[in-house]
Formats: sequence, C-alpha cells, structure tokens
Amino acid sequence: MRPSSLATAIEIAVARFEEWRELERGAKSLQGALAARQVVDQAKRVLMSRHGLTEGEAFTKIHRQSRDSRKPMREVAEKILREE
Repeated sequence: MRPSSLATAIEIAVARFEEWRELERGAKSLQGALAARQVVDQAKRVLMSRHGLTEGEAFTKIHRQSRDSRKPMREVAEKILREE
C-alpha cells in the first residue's frame, strides 16, 4: 500500500466515523423526543378522564402550563402524572 493510499483510506474512515456519530446523536435525540411524547400522551389521558377534557383541550392545557412556567412539556406532564 502506498502512503497516499493509506492517507486517503484514513480520511475516509474518519469521515465515516463522524457520520456514524452524527447518526447516533440523531437517534438518541429521536428516542428522547419519543419518550417525551409518550409522557405527554399519558398526561393528556389523565386530564381527559379527570376533567372531562377533549384531547385538544388537554394538550392545550399542558402546552399553556409549559409556556407559563417556562418548563418543557415533559416536565409539566410528569408533574400531572405524579399528582394522579
């Protein structure tokens, strides 16, 4: 193997590794978003059964509390679930 070929192979390997790391970060981000959505969905169901709200009304309630308290919707939803 020539040195120029080796340098090219190393550059390609490093680029592929960086691509893989970026995909891994993206996957973790999506997993976090899915987990947050599941918690919000559970909290919506609690609000719907507890207060007779529609799904849209329950979502709006969580969203408003999130905005007013400047906390992520997931935190608001988790608080609702703890109060259950």
